[in-house]
Amino acid sequence: MSVGTLEEIIDDNYSIMSASVVSEHYISILSFVNKDLLELGSLVLLGHKAHAFIGVLMDDLDLLVTVMKVEKAPQETCDDIGGLDKQVQEIKEFVEFPLLNIMKKWV
Repeated sequence: MSVGTLEEIIDDNYSIMSASVVSEHYISILSFVNKDLLELGSLVLLGHKAHAFIGVLMDDLDLLVTVMKVEKAPQETCDDIGGLDKQVQEIKEFVEFPLLNIMKKWV
C-alpha cells in the first residue's frame, strides 16, 4: 500500500490521485470507501496491486508519527529473548547506553 493525494474526483467510481510529485493516476474508488470523506487534497490510501483507492486518511494523522507509534509497550524484556545474546548486547550498546549515559558525555 502507499499514500497519495486526491487531486480530482471524476465520478462516484473513479478519481485522479497523485502518488508522488511527478505522477498522477486514474484509479477506481472501491465501493466500501466512505465517499462523504472525499475532499480534494485529502491523503488517501492506495492499493499497489489493484491500483485502487481503498481509504481516506484522517487529517489529524501524521503518517510518520503513526507508523512509529507504539500502541502498547511490549511486556517482554531482553532476558526473554533466547539465543540472541550478541544481538541483544549490540542493541543495548547502540540504543540504551547513549540514553542512559548522556549526562556523562556533557559533563
